[in-house]
Amino acid sequence: PVICTMDAKLCPDGSYVGRTGPQCQFAECPALVEVSWKTYKNSEYSFEFKYPEKLNTAFASFQKTPMVLIDRAGNKEIDRNGCYISEEGNNTNSEIVIINDMRFCISTYEDAGAGQFYKSYYYTTFEGDNFFTLEFIVHTSSGCGAYADLPEFQLCEDFMKNYDTIVLKPIQQSVQSFTLTSN
Repeated sequence: PVICTMDAKLCPDGSYVGRTGPQCQFAECPALVEVSWKTYKNSEYSFEFKYPEKLNTAFASFQKTPMVLIDRAGNKEIDRNGCYISEEGNNTNSEIVIINDMRFCISTYEDAGAGQFYKSYYYTTFEGDNFFTLEFIVHTSSGCGAYADLPEFQLCEDFMKNYDTIVLKPIQQSVQSFTLTSN
């Protein structure tokens, strides 16, 4: 009989698996659950979009439910290029892109405090005098140092390396789902 050590491996979903079989290899980690999506519809302004309820990681979360901010042309929150101006953090980037034949201005902001890091993504488009800004505020730790001597350290490092896939991809999919509807 083979006797395996009692150590455990931390899986990406936060669960642990032990060693098994004649080679004492770690058991397979459970498959990650796909991101759960919700749909927001606004009949007053005739739009809808899908958004992820949460991100598929323990190392990042939405500060609040993704939402749409509605402004009128000439409002102080919208600059002359049609970009949302936030009062929070430092603007790190603004760029104009075309998504599904709609013009969007992407503005990103960063802010840190007490070992935490917040990155805000604003995607602004318009129809007539109305500007629609999809707001996504992502909360992460300010690095993996807090996990230095823990099994989570490597998972945190992997998360940081794959931030674009884990965080930005669902946000971009949400923005791609934004549509103006008719009443």
